[in-house]
Amino acid sequence: VFAVVNKIDVEMHEENQAEFYEAGLDPLFTLSAEHNRGIDELKAAVLGHFETDLNELIEELEAAKNSREEAEEFAGQEVDEQDSEADESGMGDDSESSSSETTSGEVADQVDPEDRIPKIAIVGRPNVGKSTLINALLGENLCIVSPKPQTTRHRILGVLTDKTHQIVFSDTPGMMEPAYKLQEAMMDSVKGAVGDADVIL
Repeated sequence: VFAVVNKIDVEMHEENQAEFYEAGLDPLFTLSAEHNRGIDELKAAVLGHFETDLNELIEELEAAKNSREEAEEFAGQEVDEQDSEADESGMGDDSESSSSETTSGEVADQVDPEDRIPKIAIVGRPNVGKSTLINALLGENLCIVSPKPQTTRHRILGVLTDKTHQIVFSDTPGMMEPAYKLQEAMMDSVKGAVGDADVIL
């Protein structure tokens, strides 16, 4: 979780940072998405987080590959042994087929971690600048920005792609205590984004 204080648009607003530091939020990024202040620092921190995750993923993939190769080698040996036993006992191809299917199923059951795109959810109270922030991070006007609260009523996905990364950002409705069905659906959308996320801003 990265704590972000947005709308620090002018110097007088910097006084408002103190209460967030007092809350012990760490790391804490103060920025102005509208004026593109602090965006580069936040983006560098988020991408740096995934550098470590990427190395761990590569190790997992290599381990899974080795495990799969060992399982397939064992499966081949087991089938050969059963073929030999079948020949000696006079059993036919049915035994071979059954053994092969069982072993293949066991191999298929192994969970092989696949390369996947990291997901970041941007969550917060209504009208704190989440849509402006995701636009600034992506470098394009993907989300509608309005001074009217609750303009975003469903999850909106945006993909950041550069030479070394590809990351999916989720803009979400403002968090609130729902008072009617539409707001309940909006909060379900937020929960879904948080549940899918690798990082939360």
